[in-house]
Amino acid sequence: MDIRDKFDTSRSRRRIGEGLYSFIDSSNFDSHWDEADKEIPLLKLQQGEEFLSAALTDLKQANFVLDAGCGDGVHSQVLKKLNIQSTTYCFLDLSESALLKAQSRAPANSIFVQGDVCSLPFRDNSFDVTFSYGVIAYSDEPQKAFRELLRVTRSGGLIGFWILPKPQGFGGLVFSFLRSAYKVLNIIGLGFLLVHLMVPIWGFLPTKSGLALWNSSYKAVKEVVSVNISPKQLSVLEADEIMSWVDRTVVEVEKNDVNEKVTLWLRKI
Repeated sequence: MDIRDKFDTSRSRRRIGEGLYSFIDSSNFDSHWDEADKEIPLLKLQQGEEFLSAALTDLKQANFVLDAGCGDGVHSQVLKKLNIQSTTYCFLDLSESALLKAQSRAPANSIFVQGDVCSLPFRDNSFDVTFSYGVIAYSDEPQKAFRELLRVTRSGGLIGFWILPKPQGFGGLVFSFLRSAYKVLNIIGLGFLLVHLMVPIWGFLPTKSGLALWNSSYKAVKEVVSVNISPKQLSVLEADEIMSWVDRTVVEVEKNDVNEKVTLWLRKI
């Protein structure tokens, strides 16, 4: 079966490039990804490999895999290294610019979809493995995004999430201050200055990414700073809150790592 047969036929779509389809009217986050570095930092690739390691067995056996919120292609590059010829991949993101970057890093057997994780343009039970790395916290309705990913995963399939929980202690105070300061400065069009000011000192702050100017490029650190302090919508989620969404009659928990980060892999019953 062609992966395009899994598109929701009730939704209007348009082709915007070779192997690239859009189900939304506007392109979001394009300016963010237009400024991203051409090379993905090694630390981000290592984190991507670590996240997907729990799903390797399923990925090697899967017919169809969905990366919901692929950004510029961290996981597409990881999946390309696995060199699994029998799997077809679908990479979805709000940003056309991000998808074009991911397209250059992805396996040959891939398709790219501009769409919203809160309203996935696929039929029920379409994918063997679905995952969303850090994305649902940026959606307008994180719980709805969570349920959408469950909906499009087949019975017996695997669903993975990576979520940065609410920062605590000094890190939490810094995060809240920077988010508030950016909003105030952005009213007068100066939010970008705060982003640039934070880049040189980002590596000294208690962040989880580990990116800093001594291990990554200026553009790479700037992208991480921006994605943390500039989005209008960013939910800080507790591990217990995520687990409260899990209907144990629908899924079984395969892996639940809540040590500083939330990595959750679920098996749909």
